[in-house]
Amino acid sequence: KASALTVAMSKVRLAKVIETREAEIDATKYTAASIEELEAVIAEAKELLESDELTLEQEVEMTNKLNAVKLEPIEKPSKPSSSKGGSTGQVADSDYWTEVIEKINGTEKGGKVNAKLDEGAMVPATVIDALKNKGVTVIFEIGDKDYAVNGAGELKGYSAAAVYYTSDEIKAMAGGAPAASGTVNAPAANSNPETGGEVPTAVAPAAPEATVPVEPVVPEAPAVIEPVVPAVPEAPAAQAEAAVEENNNSFVIGALIVLALLAAAAVTVVVIRRRQHELEK
Repeated sequence: KASALTVAMSKVRLAKVIETREAEIDATKYTAASIEELEAVIAEAKELLESDELTLEQEVEMTNKLNAVKLEPIEKPSKPSSSKGGSTGQVADSDYWTEVIEKINGTEKGGKVNAKLDEGAMVPATVIDALKNKGVTVIFEIGDKDYAVNGAGELKGYSAAAVYYTSDEIKAMAGGAPAASGTVNAPAANSNPETGGEVPTAVAPAAPEATVPVEPVVPEAPAVIEPVVPAVPEAPAAQAEAAVEENNNSFVIGALIVLALLAAAAVTVVVIRRRQHELEK
């Protein structure tokens, strides 16, 4: 009889395996039949967990049984019924999308690649992975309408872990609206109708713009510089009168100075004589 500790440890390990296998179940990636098979084994393992006599051998056996169930991936989407150019030839699905990827990788920035996708069908995620971050546009024809997905733009719903994208997800990546008629619908004459990049349409040279003649600039009239009028010299009479007045003033000043000197000399003589007279007494 197994000890309680041994049973408890076996249950812990078995529960971990069950949890791991349950996390792998994804109806969008694996077939319903393989999922049902795994779920049946998981149910059996859970019943064993309820047993109080779970032995190490039972644990190992059930663990191997759980790990032996293989989930089968969902089959690839059905191949396109016709090409964009109207050809009725069937193309193997894997070969078709491989050719699309090669065309994307071989198209220069600004180029376009055409692809046919039936309504409700799916596109391998590798196609979008090749397109992402490239300046190339893939024109998906879905239900007789074109949807342009530009790799340089925002790819709504893109996931690096995705395996397939549905036609509705492709429409969302294109913004949900069909491409404008006359821009991406018509394939180039020398392009591959399935996946060929279109040859850029020659751009007609722009018509030369009409040149309006420029009116001649009328030269401005030269500025007239008026001659400077010389100052009128003072009249000779006025100058003479001013000179006479100046001379008279000088004479008066000179006379006053002479009189002052004479007066000073007279005073000096008087003083000297008075002293001499006093000394003689």
